[in-house]
Amino acid sequence: MASIYRTARLNVPASAAWDVVDKYTRTDIHVFSVVAKQHMEGDWRICESPDGHVARELNITVDPEHMRASYTVPDLFESTFHHASMQVFDNGDGSSTLTWITDVLPDTFVEEHADLYDGLWSDLVQAVETGKDVDWPSPATA
Repeated sequence: MASIYRTARLNVPASAAWDVVDKYTRTDIHVFSVVAKQHMEGDWRICESPDGHVARELNITVDPEHMRASYTVPDLFESTFHHASMQVFDNGDGSSTLTWITDVLPDTFVEEHADLYDGLWSDLVQAVETGKDVDWPSPATA
């Protein structure tokens, strides 16, 4: 199984970083710029890209005590397995660390989608550090 690891030290307290991750689990904040629309259906986040691709993300764990959220995206880009988690750690000095780990099959998924995940990571860090929605795709691209 292949894994994608991303970690960043953030200049925001852990509670503020967790607040953004927690809001993301409910679609109360828009984190990823490649998503044109999103809404909840039960525990599922329904995310639509500008080209009409729909990803159904199922919340598995939303754990405020450990500041960790995990989810799965069945059949994402024809993957046979996809599970991801986001976790915030308190650095004890007013800053925090955000870790995002995605486990996927087939192994080729990581290489095939590396550029996409780099952009997603950039969006996530921006949203967590600012506490604000990232820019939605413009109507011309949506």
